[in-house]
Amino acid sequence: MINNKFNLDDELLKTIAISISESVGVDFIHARKQLGTFTQNSSPTLIWDLINSNLKKRLGEDYACIYKKQRGIWEFLLIVDKKSKKVITIMRENRLRDIITHPYKNKKHYSAALALLNGALKPRQRKLLNIPLNREDNEFLQVLSRELCSEIEQNMLEESLYCILSFKSSSGAMTAFNANFLTKNLEISKVIPLNEYMPKKNYDAVVADTEKSENIQDIPLTLKPAAYIKKQAKEEMEAKEAIEIKSIQNENPAENTANGDE
Repeated sequence: MINNKFNLDDELLKTIAISISESVGVDFIHARKQLGTFTQNSSPTLIWDLINSNLKKRLGEDYACIYKKQRGIWEFLLIVDKKSKKVITIMRENRLRDIITHPYKNKKHYSAALALLNGALKPRQRKLLNIPLNREDNEFLQVLSRELCSEIEQNMLEESLYCILSFKSSSGAMTAFNANFLTKNLEISKVIPLNEYMPKKNYDAVVADTEKSENIQDIPLTLKPAAYIKKQAKEEMEAKEAIEIKSIQNENPAENTANGDE
């Protein structure tokens, strides 16, 4: 099924949301436990390695193509939706806002190059003064765009738009998911909320900082998300039953005494 708001495949959006949600949650906690490092300097890049790996495993060839790209030391994924022919990348919301807020400082970022595919898009609100990219920068970005898209069929690129799927996360849970379309001058043309595609169960009890959660220390590394949720529900039910039993006992002290409980 195609999402008519901006012509992206529903299953693709759901798969990407699940991949991100599990990466920032249980996968990150398990990976960090296995590493057992004294400091956590690699955490931001570790999360991206998990996200990219999950996307590669989950995105089937039926509706998406994945290309691994490198800019400097940074590796990222270029995703092509076969049905809509959209070119997609994933980015944290705060990083996207940083690029948009300081477009001429970050104009050689890969998203700036790919945004050239959206050259016909107009921003939602025109600025009083809109300075275009200079000729030298524009030529550089065109070369970079062709380099990044070299593996994608030309006839597909001619019909493509570039979309950034951005997300927010907090305490090991995905909290926001949006589709963003940029003009070639890195202005927002369209933002479409996609929270409906996020997994219903965001593993609220899974906290990224394990040192601040006593419960996380008791989670076996072999537990899958579904098993963890089932285990948690069982523990909550047992605790609830224990409270109800204690409450009944407090309401009937005479009966308890007669039964020899006191």
